[in-house]
Amino acid sequence: MIQLSENWRLTADEVQFILQKKNIRKQSDGGAEEVWVNKYYYPTLQMALLAYMTKQTRANVRNYQPDELREIVDHVDSVYEKLAKLAGEWQRNIERGTENE
Repeated sequence: MIQLSENWRLTADEVQFILQKKNIRKQSDGGAEEVWVNKYYYPTLQMALLAYMTKQTRANVRNYQPDELREIVDHVDSVYEKLAKLAGEWQRNIERGTENE
């Protein structure tokens, strides 16, 4: 499991990567319980991370000026390239059975 932010995390099962969102469930006794809900499913780590970055950018786009958005896009492109490289290495290690190395 990879904690992406306070409210989002990434997990996986045998066939897919899953973006989970934190929700607070109200209990009958008036209390609250933190639960993680599966929200989106992706076949690759790269697609899951790109979707997360896109969702976060869209959620905050109203708060930026045009020149700030250009900087963000450039930064996201750079981060995505690095993540794609790391994800590829991670995937190759998983396929070789050496993901902890």
